[in-house]
Amino acid sequence: MLLRCAVTAPQDPVAAFWQAWPSLREALNEALERRDFGDLPQRIGALTEAIHPRLEWELGPGQRATHAFALSAAGDMSLRHLTERWVRDAPTDDPVWEFHPARQPRPGFGLRLGDVELAADAMEAAFEVDPGTERVHVRVFHPAFAELDERGRGTGTFLMLDGLLGEDGVERWIGAVQPATSRPEGAQPFAELAAAVQALEAEATGERWALLEGQPDGVRTIVAVNRALKRVDHPLHTHRCELRVALEAPTAEGLPGADEDEVLGELEDRLRRDLGEHAAYLGRLTGGGARTFVLYAPPHGPAAAAVAAFCDGLERASATWEADPRWEFAAQFR
Repeated sequence: MLLRCAVTAPQDPVAAFWQAWPSLREALNEALERRDFGDLPQRIGALTEAIHPRLEWELGPGQRATHAFALSAAGDMSLRHLTERWVRDAPTDDPVWEFHPARQPRPGFGLRLGDVELAADAMEAAFEVDPGTERVHVRVFHPAFAELDERGRGTGTFLMLDGLLGEDGVERWIGAVQPATSRPEGAQPFAELAAAVQALEAEATGERWALLEGQPDGVRTIVAVNRALKRVDHPLHTHRCELRVALEAPTAEGLPGADEDEVLGELEDRLRRDLGEHAAYLGRLTGGGARTFVLYAPPHGPAAAAVAAFCDGLERASATWEADPRWEFAAQFR
């Protein structure tokens, strides 16, 4: 006797969430009206954990609709492509529900951590705007921080910043963050921090180039890098490409002469035109007999095709791709 069995492929967890959404929506509408959620948090949590265990979800007032549902990567940009995919597959926003791939600003947002209450109007920050990276470095203070341990202060700080600026606003505009247990010099109300970020956003160009020099592994290297390039603005660009062009006539230090430097500049301009909006261009490293152009993009698609065409047209060019979803390579230049 021949027995046959059917093998069923596991359901995609993002698709499973949206398949369950109509019943969840109906239950949430009723729960929000009567302020009794029953087992809904467990049901929703099981669906989001299936997408990834570290994702977090949040309900709040909508900007265009009555309610907003946000699925957050909780500050881990290596997971952001999941929340982007989730929101891409979401139903069209309607007057009742809208969807976001990150926590949204909630002015006046307060927080309770255990028995400790963090009221928004008591939050203060001392801050410094860094024009070279288009970020603001902050020290955050709340009188109740003294009642929390280090982990609680960190959690409270970032959740309150998320409430003030939204998760993407924090990722885009906030640099170094330090919770403070005593009021730092120059501390101002949280609203002043929001105003400083708004002013920075109005003036930001996303293009802040710096010329750096170092000797990694003893090799003199000159770096031109865009320090204002932001990971959050390119959520699907999970891979780093290093496109290396060997020098034809390097100097004794392994650097190009003036004529070759001009040719390399023309190659760079052509590459950037070919990449267009399909890649995030970080900059270039020159040393050791080569110039390496560094960019972030999806590993497949128009950017990868443009890089391959560049290498096909230039025998001394080669490219390597590596997963770098947190942009750890780029972070060293902030």
